[in-house]
Order: sequence, then structure tokens, then C-alpha cells
Amino acid sequence: PEAKAAEAEAEEGRSFPSLTSRGPAVEDEDGPDRLRSVLRLAGVDPSTVESELPSWADLTSMYGNAPVIAGLERCASFRERVPKEKRMVGPTGMFNSGTNLLGKFLANCRIIRLVPEGHETDKDRYGMRWQAPWGKHTPASWRGRNTCEVDRNRGIFLPIEEVMPVTVVKDPYGWMGSMCRHSYAANWRHSSHHCPNLVGIDADQKTNGEPFPVTVRYSSANATHHESLAHLWNDWYGEYHNAGDYPRLVIRYEDLLLHPEYVTRSICDCAGGTFNEEQFSLDPESVKAGQKAHVGSNGLIEALKRYGDPERRIEGFDQEDLNFAERSLSRELMGAYGYSFPGGERSRPP
Repeated sequence: PEAKAAEAEAEEGRSFPSLTSRGPAVEDEDGPDRLRSVLRLAGVDPSTVESELPSWADLTSMYGNAPVIAGLERCASFRERVPKEKRMVGPTGMFNSGTNLLGKFLANCRIIRLVPEGHETDKDRYGMRWQAPWGKHTPASWRGRNTCEVDRNRGIFLPIEEVMPVTVVKDPYGWMGSMCRHSYAANWRHSSHHCPNLVGIDADQKTNGEPFPVTVRYSSANATHHESLAHLWNDWYGEYHNAGDYPRLVIRYEDLLLHPEYVTRSICDCAGGTFNEEQFSLDPESVKAGQKAHVGSNGLIEALKRYGDPERRIEGFDQEDLNFAERSLSRELMGAYGYSFPGGERSRPP
């Protein structure tokens, strides 16, 4: 037992590279069929909504034509190190990144076929948790230093090495727009007339070009501080991207919309689970529907329309915001996850 413990400790401290890999590409001529396939998975007749959806060319101009996953080279290590009956997967991601959608998809993966009596309806049955033990939205650096409130209240304190986090990253431009609609625990100066409000102008009574700082208050005792909303995206996702001492996956929200089966199967295979392809389906409505904190969240059709439209991607940004975002967003992260910088001039909203 002591030798195994030492081996596990050494494995936990192993340094992994930050690698991303592309899945199967969907060529331009096959793009419309890919969208129709996604709609059918949601039980939607493509002919009823197809004319409202973005073109495949618009989608690929922003996100490329293939899904992107970081961390697949770490899967074998996780399977070798953690016995199958103890392996678990937990979604993580910044607010508005699609972690609930991922959690719903992971219900189609099973690692443990039998669950303890009395736990048949638990969200984390069959090894698929609703979040990582250290929290869904909390930074990666809190791993091993924090226990999420749900687990704390249930008296559950899992060994962190038994849970592989799967982080959902979202295009920072679309994500900042989402934060304007639902800011959750993030606080910075903005309004419905100027958001994301990355930098000040004369009307803001702040020096032109000076960024507005963001504070994320995870609890009354814990908060993080960031130079701007763009820097919050850099800081939060940079921690998971650069986490080199434990297995983790990073997937894109946009791939959950466009390549849901591939992404879900890849996560399931990584953890050594069984993917139930026959039962896999999408919900045309928002997975957050009915939850007070998530009123107005996008369903599948609205999400495809919003995040597939290059104009709506930068809705609310003025030219100063766009210039600041291009200067400030991490080129390493943008390149690793296949996100492009938008071009063209934008005028300030009234």
C-alpha cells in the first residue's frame, strides 16, 4: 500500500504538456448535413428552422470545421492510475460557458454500472458528476484547497485525483456577450447601453482606454480580481490550459452545439466509460429552463443563431472594446482553441 501511495503521489505530480487535438473535419459541402443531424438529435425537423440558421461558412469562419479537445494525451494516465469503480468526471467552466449542457450530455456515459442503494437518482451516478469536487466555476488553482458547497453539505469529500475535470471554454467574444446578459458573481462597471465595457471613454468619466477591473466574488470570503473582463477569460482558462500536473480535458462550448456526439464520446472513452449512442439526444430548450438564476438562457436553436452569427458575436462591442480585446486576449489560448479575432469597424451603441 505504501508503494502504491508513493506511486500515485508521483503520478499526480507528473508534468503534462498543454496539447490540443482536432477531431474529424466537416468539409464545406457536408456542413449543412451536419447541422441537420444536430437538429434531428434534438427532435427538430430541419425544414422548419433551416432558413433561420447561420451558414456553415459563417460557423467555420469563427470556429473552424473540426472539434478541438485539449488533454486527450492524459487519458491513459487517468485510467491506469484510478480503478474503474472509483473514476469520476466533473464539468468545470466559467459562468455562461455551457457546463450544464455538458453535464446533461455526460448522462449518456457510464463508468460504474451499479450504484449504491439510495443513490439511484444522484446526479453523479455512474461516475458522471455535475461538477468537480472543488467547484464548477471556481479557478483550477482551488483544486485541493476547496470543497464545493453541494459536496460539503452532503458530507462528501472525494480524493481529487479520482475526478477528472472537463473544462468548457467558450469563444471569449460570445462569452463576454453572455456575461453582459447574466453576470452572476462577476462585478464590473457596465450597463445595458455599453457592455462589455472593457475600456473607458469620456462618457464613462474614466480615462480613455483604461480598462474597467472585474471582481468575481465566489463567496463572502473568497474573491478574485482581474484587469478587465477579457483578462478574466485569460486568467480563468489559462489556469486549466496550463495545468500540467494532473489529467484534465478542455473542450469548446461551440463543439457541444456542432459536434455533440464526438465530444461526448471522446470524454467517455477518455475515462474508460461506455457511451450510450442510441439514447443520445439533444434538448431543443435550454437545459437551464425553470431555474430562476438562469432565466433567458439559450436553447439549441437560439444558441446556433446567436453564436453562429459573426455580427451577433460582437454585439455591444464598440471599436475601443474590440481594439482592447484584440490587444489583451491571450493569443496562446485563442490559437490553441481555434478562435479567431473579428475584423471590421464597429460604432458605439447609442
